Amino acid sequence: MSMIEGEDQKELSGRWRSDVVLKRDVFSTIERGRFRTEAGEVEAVLRRIDGVPWWSRGLAHLLFRRERRALVIAGPLGIAPPLLFAGRRMLVRGWIDGVPLHIAKPHGDAAHFRSAKALLRVLHRAGITHNDLAKEQNWLYADGRAYVTDFQLASCFRRRGALFRLARYEDLRHLLKHKRRYAPGALTAAERRVLARKSYLTRV
Repeated sequence: MSMIEGEDQKELSGRWRSDVVLKRDVFSTIERGRFRTEAGEVEAVLRRIDGVPWWSRGLAHLLFRRERRALVIAGPLGIAPPLLFAGRRMLVRGWIDGVPLHIAKPHGDAAHFRSAKALLRVLHRAGITHNDLAKEQNWLYADGRAYVTDFQLASCFRRRGALFRLARYEDLRHLLKHKRRYAPGALTAAERRVLARKSYLTRV
């Protein structure tokens, strides 16, 4: 075990209790369990990249840093899991007790998609684009509200330049595609125009 890994393990010692491994691939291992905060134990998710293969280590670190950086900003906004611990090769984020969109299937639930659109406005005002909202499992349906998770592909922008505007537009288009599937009657004329107008990146 490297010194950096040891530092993460030392900080987490006695604070993290793993219950189940949710996913393991060449980029990370994701576990669900309990994390002890100053206010007490909470349900949480641990992502760790200390066991990835050597050949995927560079990309694994890049994805890990993207998620860590985005959660620092998005976590306190009430639209994403809070970041509870951030190490060099491990991070712990809070657990949102919600149902992924593809399981919830909110047919006709216009209020949910209003919540999701408001979420995107908050996220984008913070200078973050998610970049992976085509996946329904990254949208959570909890108590009628929308949340997003899995920020490995997210980008944080200091300036709202052309790249930010393009990524923001793609985030919106992905949301509206889900809305078209589950609540097509709630689409506005402006939203239909967005769906009909693909960005240059999408056309390429």
